[in-house]
Amino acid sequence: SHSAVSAEGERTCAIDVSGKLHCFGWNEFGQCDVPAELGVVTQVSAGCSHTCAIDASGTLHCFGLHADGRCDVPDGIGVVTQVSAGLGHTCAIDACGQLHCWGWNEEGQCDVPYLGAVSQVSAGCSHTCVVDVFGSLHCFGSNAERQCNVPKDLGAVM
Repeated sequence: SHSAVSAEGERTCAIDVSGKLHCFGWNEFGQCDVPAELGVVTQVSAGCSHTCAIDASGTLHCFGLHADGRCDVPDGIGVVTQVSAGLGHTCAIDACGQLHCWGWNEEGQCDVPYLGAVSQVSAGCSHTCVVDVFGSLHCFGSNAERQCNVPKDLGAVM
C-alpha cells in the first residue's frame, strides 16, 4: 500500500508520474522543502510538521521540523517498505516486516510491543496502529479516547 499522495493539516504532498515528490501549502518548518537529491520516490507520508518519503532504493528520508527526533531515521534500519509520519513521531516497516518508531513518545506511541512481522502502519497524534501479517489490528500509545481499544469482533483487516 504505497501512498502517492498524503495530506495533513494545511499541506499536501504528491508523487508525479516520473516519481518526483512535490509538497505545497504550509511550510513553516521546511516540511515542503523537498531535498533536491531525493530522486525518485515511491511513497510519501505528511506528518504534522514533517514529511517522510521512501526513495526507489527503499531508503527513508525525512525533512521538516526535527524536534523530538521525528526526522532522525534510525541507523541500520535498512530498506523501508512503508512509512507513516504522525504528529511528532514517525513509524516505518523494514524489509523484514519489523516495525520501528521514533520521535515524540510521551504517550508510548513509539514503544513498539513485540508483534512479529507487520504489513501496515499508521502513526496518529499520540498513538500508533499496525496490522500484522495475519490481519490483526494492534494499537498502542495514548488510549484517552479509547482509540486503542480494538473491537474484539473486528476480525482480520485488509
